[in-house]
Amino acid sequence: MEILKLYDFAESVCCQKIRLVIAEKGVKIEECPVPLDQGAQYDPLFLKINPKGIVPVAVHGDQIILESSVINEYIEETFDGLQLMPTDPAARARTRYWSLLVDQGIHNPHTTVVSFVIALRYAFLAELDTPEKMNAHLDSVRDPISREMQRQGFIDVYESAAFKIAIEAFDSLLTEMNGSLDESAWLVGDSPTLADFNLAPYIHRLDCLGLSFMWERRKGIARWYSELKQRDSWNAAIKKPHIDKWLELMHMGGEEAVPKVKAILDRS
Repeated sequence: MEILKLYDFAESVCCQKIRLVIAEKGVKIEECPVPLDQGAQYDPLFLKINPKGIVPVAVHGDQIILESSVINEYIEETFDGLQLMPTDPAARARTRYWSLLVDQGIHNPHTTVVSFVIALRYAFLAELDTPEKMNAHLDSVRDPISREMQRQGFIDVYESAAFKIAIEAFDSLLTEMNGSLDESAWLVGDSPTLADFNLAPYIHRLDCLGLSFMWERRKGIARWYSELKQRDSWNAAIKKPHIDKWLELMHMGGEEAVPKVKAILDRS
């Protein structure tokens, strides 16, 4: 069988969930880094692989597979190793349900908004020091939803409607997750599934942004997250690839964000 090529970026939550599955299953891959912070996603050679200019992308032989949840199902169905999709139809449906929650809003816009407002806008503001540069940057953002999200984030910051909605969406997600994790060890039963690894990077992103207080009283999530971080796959897929300057940026922004986020949750 031909080796799987993975085009990814260390701090992309979508890439992190694929690396977790790869590590759990012991799949050997060829890593093809795409440093988003250097604009590598707009390289003409990469755009030939994925015209959308986003990671992750998996290439297996002559097959190009896009979208992280789809890639993870492809890996699960193609490679041996730990089984991460249940055989029971009802459990399979629940596994896909959790993954669908990520794809239908938690990733974009909510994770994008929270990450941008709390941390990434600082990196942009260091370069966009005039209105002309700011407008030129916003005009260059291809996706209209992301463009408007950034515009709100730059101007309204924590008071932007998008940020408030995102925090409330994460709070609802955590409540739903905790309900399942109070009843079973993992999101779908007593063994880890794709659901756990598709959601774990999003909880980790909240942690990196200083928002772990959101599950202080949600003991199921606290236990689940702690157990995930003790797995060998976590070190290989999340901890080891982390980029120090990105972690520092998220931690710095988190110190300012915590009281703002608490105020939003108190009002909701």
